[in-house]
Amino acid sequence: MGACGGSATISYAYGAAKGSVSFTVLGQNPTASTVKALLTSPWFVQQLANSESPGYLQFNSSGYPVFGGPNGYGIMMIDFNNTASDLWNWVVNVSDGLKSVSSFGTLATTWWNNQVDAFNAWNAAHTPSAQPPYDTTEGPCTFSSDPSASMHIYSDAVWIKSYNAGPPNSSNAYIVFSAGSGAWSYQPLSTYNGKVWDYVYRVCTTSP
Repeated sequence: MGACGGSATISYAYGAAKGSVSFTVLGQNPTASTVKALLTSPWFVQQLANSESPGYLQFNSSGYPVFGGPNGYGIMMIDFNNTASDLWNWVVNVSDGLKSVSSFGTLATTWWNNQVDAFNAWNAAHTPSAQPPYDTTEGPCTFSSDPSASMHIYSDAVWIKSYNAGPPNSSNAYIVFSAGSGAWSYQPLSTYNGKVWDYVYRVCTTSP
């Protein structure tokens, strides 16, 4: 594990000799296999972590925490708030990342179920019926409203994107049903600081 880094000073006194020595505590990366042993669920979490910090690195070559804008640090790119542990202790970083993943999973499932409920309600009140969402492919991953064994339910796409875009809503969720138009819309792209990317594609195409 990496120690909680920063600056340190040791003061000494030996007979008439007195002084101090200042130094910096830096971090050391765990092996990728050690990190992956903690990343067992959900199915995409190893790919997600490796896409956030390629090589599962907590620290850069200088021993300082890996940084990713706008405010992410370490293996899971945890936003730095009030604790140094997410920066300097990779186990804490991964643990907090998994908690965040789990929380977004609950939100994603609720979001998807609400979209399906809205779809069913619309069809109960309209003729002709709205069509179910078509399957979408992100690299090797296919998402569907009725997935076969080789596919994934749409809530997983919402889940993955949420880790990057935040809690799903009508503006950022991967898939949305409009009760006004009776149609599905797809929003795979995220935008930050003028950069546009497909986060779900990035995760799906990253090796675990």
